[in-house]
Amino acid sequence: MSPQRFDLIVEPDPLKIAVAVVLIAAAFVLYRRTLPPLGPGRRAALALLRSAAFALLLLFLLEPAIVSTTQRRRAPVVPVLLDRSRSMALIDGTRGTRYEGAESAAREMPRLLGGASVPVVPFSAGADPSLGASDPFPPADGEGTDIAGALESAAARYQDENLAAIVLLSDGRVTRGVSGRVPPVAVPVFAVGYGDTLEGKGLSVEEVEYPRVTYTGVRERITATIRYSLPKGDRATVRLLDDGTVVDEFRSSELSGEGRLEARLDWAPGEEGIRRLEVRAAPVEGEIITVDNTEQLRVTVLKDKVGILYVDRHPDWDMAFLSDMAAGSPRLKIETVVWSPGRGYRLTSGAQWSAPAYEGALAAYDLVIVGDGEPFAGREAMAALEGYVSHGGGLLLLASERSLLFDAAARDALGGVLPLRAGGIPVFTSGEFPALPAPDGGEILDRLTVPGERFDRLPPLAAVARGFEATAGALVPFVVEAGGTARPLIALQRHGEGICGVIAGVGLYRWRLAGPAGAEAYRVLLSGLIEYLAGGHREPGLEVVADRTVYRAGERIRVDAYAADRRAEALVRGEVSPVGGGGGEPPVTFNFSPDPERPGVWGATLDPLPPGGYEIRGTMPSTSGPPAEGRARIDVEPVSVEMLRTSRDAPYLERIAATTGGALVDPHRLASLRDLIDLEPDTVETRTVRSLRGSALLLAAIVAALAAEWLLRKLWGLV
Repeated sequence: MSPQRFDLIVEPDPLKIAVAVVLIAAAFVLYRRTLPPLGPGRRAALALLRSAAFALLLLFLLEPAIVSTTQRRRAPVVPVLLDRSRSMALIDGTRGTRYEGAESAAREMPRLLGGASVPVVPFSAGADPSLGASDPFPPADGEGTDIAGALESAAARYQDENLAAIVLLSDGRVTRGVSGRVPPVAVPVFAVGYGDTLEGKGLSVEEVEYPRVTYTGVRERITATIRYSLPKGDRATVRLLDDGTVVDEFRSSELSGEGRLEARLDWAPGEEGIRRLEVRAAPVEGEIITVDNTEQLRVTVLKDKVGILYVDRHPDWDMAFLSDMAAGSPRLKIETVVWSPGRGYRLTSGAQWSAPAYEGALAAYDLVIVGDGEPFAGREAMAALEGYVSHGGGLLLLASERSLLFDAAARDALGGVLPLRAGGIPVFTSGEFPALPAPDGGEILDRLTVPGERFDRLPPLAAVARGFEATAGALVPFVVEAGGTARPLIALQRHGEGICGVIAGVGLYRWRLAGPAGAEAYRVLLSGLIEYLAGGHREPGLEVVADRTVYRAGERIRVDAYAADRRAEALVRGEVSPVGGGGGEPPVTFNFSPDPERPGVWGATLDPLPPGGYEIRGTMPSTSGPPAEGRARIDVEPVSVEMLRTSRDAPYLERIAATTGGALVDPHRLASLRDLIDLEPDTVETRTVRSLRGSALLLAAIVAALAAEWLLRKLWGLV
């Protein structure tokens, strides 16, 4: 270490220096004559004291500081990352375990790299603290291998030291983190590989590409990447299963050696809903471990066509809106029924139309919207409507003087279907009725409300149906203020497998005339309500899905959360609990992260869990009711992920070394590291800055100079 060097630094301010020079010069000018007269020596002493005070004051104002500089030489640091995962405990031939060879190399490294600091950092799923000189080496029992994470951790841990290189002792087989990822490490990595390069016999499903959303009847291509290790000419058979039934099969040509192949499978869903698929590679003869032969898939299947029947006496704004919706969506097929004198009820195409007389007459439609209830009067039509809803159909009644709501016989016939019942004398009243979201509107309110919309700024409705109240099982997302009382505006009720909704007010079209915000509120409300009634009510508010149902010990778990409302932006929280309580252990909590490319979808990656069964629960808060919840069940098998693929991944180790500027080193040629690594020490300067502006000594010197001048003036009789 070199001696310390001290330097005085100031902030050069020309104005302050100029003022100080003038004051110092003035001190000598003012003491050219004194009263009473003094000798030259005494005048010079007084001038020197005053000018000294001014000079010290200038130094004070120029931000003086003393900088001490120290230089020291640092030895190079070469951390040794020692893979202690379970695969390192394997025996290759007669040479002992991989870990024994890596441990021996780690003990030898300080001697090989003489003059360097060589900390040994064990790692598996994460980097452990470095070992001290007397610390024993840990056993090779780690579940998971995250090489990229360990390299990044070591680089960050020693970034403030003379980090010369990193030595990696591993078999290179990644089972945690992103497989094949090379971290952005700023120093060369010298990888020493252990283990045989021959893969054990078998097949594994490595990756599956598939559509997350599709439509009934649409043939989809599902591509599975299969990794194989086959010493002789076997064939790979890959099957696609839908609810346990094989729907397609792929059979490869003869395979030998190690590699990957693509299995192309076709699937055409016949039913809508959430479909659980499975890609399964059939085990080959002699394959021992088969838990990596399957991959679970989740696909949302929508109807390829959504049929809507709209029955009203005369065309209006809502009918025009539905026509616009159909024109903008290839999935919507809307048929409208209107009335004309002399011709009665007919489709807009001109064909005659009559009300359904039996239950199956409406089966072709997903949603029936009724503004004019006259065609449905009668026992047969009422029974057809009730049966239609019971078997999964959606029914929407619009308020008007001719609505089924004002037909007592219809209310009796549809008593179990309607979400409203008479709570007085039903009347249709004109006026000005503001529409408001209900405080307890439930999760459907989140789907229908424009985020940030101020409903008190929207035009009021022109008329409402009064004398009704919600049934016990109804959901009321919107109300109107009528006579100082909040009355249902939109009410929904499930019945059997279907749902019935009522809009008990007229004049929503006014919103379309209230500027862009009003038009957007109208669009979101009507389109969201139609989508919900046409089948969206079958979707759970939040669905939690793991990418597989069975995991191995040491594997990370990927889980996604899907919101029925694709516009939802709330924070989704997660919780993992052992099935059966897990001996009183508290649940593990986490947060889902929104998927920037898929609205309404959140994802999370969980750390490995001990063997056993688990329930993963997701919770999304609602602004209008109880939070939406979704649950998924997974199992973790005690088979270690470390034992699924046990060969050395030499290409990955070589890619890490080449990318970082290092090299792949044979375990028998460790001595070459001495020549490959730059072991030159470096010199580091350490500077310490001490400000003098706040120094009591400097202030005391200024005061002392001024006090001495004052005392001498008094002593020598100066005024």
